[in-house]
Amino acid sequence: MKFRSYTERLCRRLAKKKKLLKRKALLFKVKIFFTCVLPVVVVLLAVKVMKTLVRIEIRKAAGAGKHGPAGTRKPVRQPIEQTSEKPAFITPEPVDSSCI
Repeated sequence: MKFRSYTERLCRRLAKKKKLLKRKALLFKVKIFFTCVLPVVVVLLAVKVMKTLVRIEIRKAAGAGKHGPAGTRKPVRQPIEQTSEKPAFITPEPVDSSCI
């Protein structure tokens, strides 16, 4: 059996108390996070998701024409016209050196 001095017992008791206070502080921080910070983040994220969904629905509604929703329309092929004319070439003209 080992006898401890008064200072050793006091240091040990203070270390236990310090450890308990650190744990209480950590639990307090976790409670604050879950009750204040996390709900705000969830609400902001929900608002952003709702804005995106509304924007997508508006685009779908705006894209719908006579043929129904934009996703069900088939693309219309445009005819290609080819001309037999040769392209016009532009000949460069010399510039007066007095203008420079």
